[in-house]
Amino acid sequence: MSGDCMGTPCFMPRQQVLNFKYAQPEVDVWAAAASLYYMLTGYFPRNFAKNQDPFVAVLQTDTVPIRERLPSLPKG
Repeated sequence: MSGDCMGTPCFMPRQQVLNFKYAQPEVDVWAAAASLYYMLTGYFPRNFAKNQDPFVAVLQTDTVPIRERLPSLPKG
């Protein structure tokens, strides 16, 4: 349905929030990487404040580098 949203904001890239109706396959790659990030670290790729709209967080915040969350992650 036009105007609705698909997905969980914690695992969405910006382009999906901006125009999910025309999202490309890269959106799925990003979601898979975000899922792996969460499985490895226990944190979402972005910081989400409690009182902040999660869609605004996706649009206005950058992802946190995985090595900041998990410094012990091997470089290879």
